[in-house]
Amino acid sequence: LYWFEHALKIDPTSQAAREEIAERHAWIADMYFYLRDYPDARRHRTRQLELLAAMQEKDPKNGDLAYQTLVANRALAKINAKSGDLEEAARLLDEAQAQAASLRARDPENQTWFEQE
Repeated sequence: LYWFEHALKIDPTSQAAREEIAERHAWIADMYFYLRDYPDARRHRTRQLELLAAMQEKDPKNGDLAYQTLVANRALAKINAKSGDLEEAARLLDEAQAQAASLRARDPENQTWFEQE
């Protein structure tokens, strides 16, 4: 994570560095989840979603970012469910379901997106 954050400081316009940072936050969140450290898992997954949202704002038609957001929302729902916040988990799952339907409508031939609905 540090190296990609450093790369972004060198080139603040680097989309690749932003994507790598978001991905690293996802990996760190997964590690904390498996350690049952749900607050830190939530913190990193939330940071990933913030980064993805900022990238989507600049490129709203980017299907890869939309797919990554769907996956991150599902992961955050799982974190919330495990930590007892079932209402938020249900809200996030509904949001992910809507995202999956949107992706499928965008490209009905994309098997990966089809399997998410």
